[in-house]
Amino acid sequence: MPLKFALSVIASSFLLCSTFAVSAENTTDLGPAVGTPLPHDLSTAGQAPYADLAGENGAVIFFVRSISWCPYCKNQIINISSNAEAFDERGLSLIYVSYDAVDEQLKFRESKNLNGNFVSDPQSEVIDAFGLRNLDYDEDHFAHGAPHPAVFFVLPDGTIKAKLYEEDYLDNSRSYQNRPALEIILEKADTALLAG
Repeated sequence: MPLKFALSVIASSFLLCSTFAVSAENTTDLGPAVGTPLPHDLSTAGQAPYADLAGENGAVIFFVRSISWCPYCKNQIINISSNAEAFDERGLSLIYVSYDAVDEQLKFRESKNLNGNFVSDPQSEVIDAFGLRNLDYDEDHFAHGAPHPAVFFVLPDGTIKAKLYEEDYLDNSRSYQNRPALEIILEKADTALLAG
């Protein structure tokens, strides 16, 4: 049975022949609604706000579980970063949000020579504002505060134009392993942020 991923506007093919499902208004919708403003400006502990991080045509924001212990998150960031030129050409910045400390993010970024902006959210303020916290982890678990993986396509003014996330995140404990392919992300960026 193919995996399904929620897409806010159109249905498309996905990584490893999985499919997207069109996101409808239902109880499984993850994060803020398309068409609404960012619920947090991404600035925590003196970090730059979204307005300073966005590119000429907006940004693609990746919420990842952790850059210190999640191999799927690491692979996703490395893959996206290695194709940063495709986003730059579109006037879009890359933003990665995780609950990892600034020094952990910096170490990962430098060790892999990564492109994009990293937002450290150690208290999960941004994660909670977006409604992405994975509630499966108790307070004493190392993953407490980690988000469900999600990708947001945001205009320069902070309006959310589209989002991608694992549709079965509530009932599939391994749905976090699946991440959208670069081609799907670029296609979504083109239709959501760059279409006239």
